[in-house]
Amino acid sequence: MIGYGTSEDRRAVPRLHEPHGFSLAWLRAGAGEGVLTHRHTATQVVTARTGRWAVHLNTGADEQVVELGRLDTLSVPPGAWRSFTQLDDGEGELLVVTGGDGRVQLDWAPEVVSAARRGGRVLDPNGYLAPAAVLAAATDDD
Repeated sequence: MIGYGTSEDRRAVPRLHEPHGFSLAWLRAGAGEGVLTHRHTATQVVTARTGRWAVHLNTGADEQVVELGRLDTLSVPPGAWRSFTQLDDGEGELLVVTGGDGRVQLDWAPEVVSAARRGGRVLDPNGYLAPAAVLAAATDDD
């Protein structure tokens, strides 16, 4: 909606791309869906519009799970590992506001990277999602 945010789609163009100091995006997900474990260096605030959401922070030994209901808001500090899962049946919406004007590149958890590679997907050098076979073919002569 506003700014480049955290999209890994090279064709994504926000409706408003002029600098605002933040990006704003809607995450829509069905039951059990959401965003897998990742982190980045920007501040982030999430607000549940519809549905109930589980937000896992700093996964591992010190994991905290926060459940967000309608209009609940959570601030996620820079560098924290996080994942978002929609808990209710049907579709839920989460408003995601990320600090900064540029596109934020995500650092995915190793298990997410491994699963993506097994599914034939990797990130290219610019941090955009790409088919692994195309990227491998592009670098064969290097």
